[in-house]
Formats: sequence, structure tokens, C-alpha cells
Amino acid sequence: MSKSKDQTFRYYIIVSPKMHRIHHSVTRTETDSNYSSVLPYWDILFGSYIRKVEEPIEFGINDRA
Repeated sequence: MSKSKDQTFRYYIIVSPKMHRIHHSVTRTETDSNYSSVLPYWDILFGSYIRKVEEPIEFGINDRA
């Protein structure tokens, strides 16, 4: 299996820290994604899966009050 196919296959089998970190972004659409911490199936099933983002992630909590 080629390296890129192997990496793609792994994205659908187990959640990596790189995938889950998107969930900790201050951007609302990114925060509302990638909830899974072990298996990505739930995010894929419910449409909350984001494979990667285009811009660097800003981590933290926005003041929404």
C-alpha cells in the first residue's frame, strides 16, 4: 500500500491527535467538529468530520458572552 493511501486509510480507522486538535480551535465550525477521541466513525456518520483546515489553528476559548 502506498504511503498516501496508508495515511488516508488510517484517518478512517483511528483518531490521531492531529485530527482531534481541530476540535479545540476558536473557529466555531472547527470547534463543532471532530468530537471523537478514539474512533472517527461517529464524526463521519453525523457529518462533523473535518480532515484538515487550510489556515493555522488558533486554540482557545472565545468570549461568547
